[in-house]
Amino acid sequence: MKNLFLLIVMSLSVGFCKADCQVDTVNKYTYSIGSSVRELFGRTIYTFNANGLETQKLDQDWQSSNSTWLNNSLTISTYNGNGNVINKLRQSWVVGAWQNVDQYNTTVNLAGLIIQGVSQTWNTNTASWVNGNQTINTYNVSNLKSQYVYQLWNSGTSTWDNLFNYAYTYNASDSLSSFTSQYWDATGNVWYNSSKTDYTYDAAGNRIQGMSQSWNTNSNIWVNSNKTDITYNGNSQKTLSVTQIWDLATTAWVNQNKTEYSYAGALQIQNITYNWNPTTNLWINASKTDKSYDGSGNLFLQVNQYWINNNWRNYSKGDLTYSATNQLLENASQEWDTISNVWVNFSKLNYTYIANGCLQLLNTYGNWNQSTSSYDVRYEFEYFNTYLSTATSEIIPPSDFTIYPNPASSDVFIDQGNSAGSNKIQLTIHNLMGELVYSSPSVQKLSVHDFSNGIYFVSITSDNKTSIQKLIVQH
Repeated sequence: MKNLFLLIVMSLSVGFCKADCQVDTVNKYTYSIGSSVRELFGRTIYTFNANGLETQKLDQDWQSSNSTWLNNSLTISTYNGNGNVINKLRQSWVVGAWQNVDQYNTTVNLAGLIIQGVSQTWNTNTASWVNGNQTINTYNVSNLKSQYVYQLWNSGTSTWDNLFNYAYTYNASDSLSSFTSQYWDATGNVWYNSSKTDYTYDAAGNRIQGMSQSWNTNSNIWVNSNKTDITYNGNSQKTLSVTQIWDLATTAWVNQNKTEYSYAGALQIQNITYNWNPTTNLWINASKTDKSYDGSGNLFLQVNQYWINNNWRNYSKGDLTYSATNQLLENASQEWDTISNVWVNFSKLNYTYIANGCLQLLNTYGNWNQSTSSYDVRYEFEYFNTYLSTATSEIIPPSDFTIYPNPASSDVFIDQGNSAGSNKIQLTIHNLMGELVYSSPSVQKLSVHDFSNGIYFVSITSDNKTSIQKLIVQH
């Protein structure tokens, strides 16, 4: 379980490795409470082919009793001649031998786009692969995804059964113009509509509206659900986002929430979210985020506040420190103690680099102990890299999407920022244990009713770039 817990932390750290630093090995250490001595407990070894593509990822556990390494898990990636992944096999070490766990096989077209993906699990009793689920992607002439079909394997009939599908359409500028979801009616053997969202853009290509509708199975018509209207300034920077819901009784749009954005040049320095009060027909303050930047444009302070009892009350803040070469050195999070009215440490990440700029050490801290004024949990990751001066891979950018409200108790709205309109978007949510709890090609509204209280990491991957934000669920 410890390795699962560290998956997210290691994924986050990859974003701060330079593009020309190939991570070969990561040693993992932990610290006992109150101790300054690190204790080795595991490592991850990466293997690459001649083209710099990762072919193996080996996780091992350190056995301190006999000072030896014990295999834990192995992921093997296979590529075609164009460098596209066609198989990803995961194995675990069982009684001195590697045993298959699961695998994912993909078929790609000439453009390198996945047209079919099949997930299988290993049956130890029959020593054979068992189909699990299958995805089928279709693309238009511009290589934009036009359909995504998800199927489950029916072991009784040995056939694939449809479950749901997404359909995408685009405008003349290849921006997403509609997204429709359907579910399979196994009784009638037909697809039935579920929901759809239509998008509108201005002359500059900025998305100015997203309107969602749900399918009424009784009247067989689309019924308005919610819509978001977005306003931009002359620099195509979002200045206002207003979300409304459809009132079936009055057949009219009703305000729900809005967010105003402020900038200093190209940098967003503030966003304020308001909720609509249907009793007074007025907007009321809900939450606010203020951001501060240094002379190089690096975000060094972010303060989140909520409107409570007609006053802004601190909730959380993040302090970031950079080197003279703009490398992130520390990312510290604090939460506001409403009893003592002071900031209290929550978590912290420290980064150390070697001379060529490659990440050398990452220290993560958590579970602040007020009585000892120290963190009870500390992990350290030691990176061993190969410096690739000609590498061209991209560094993961900072988060450019917005989650609100955050913390959340019921519904969460996700403004996908610069990722909006991309046909290669994937949203995933992991818990603190690194376990995947949600995945979708695209989502603007998400219910967290069934999520347990705690911290989650929301990731949006678009065009091979990943942005990550923290979501707190409090029921």
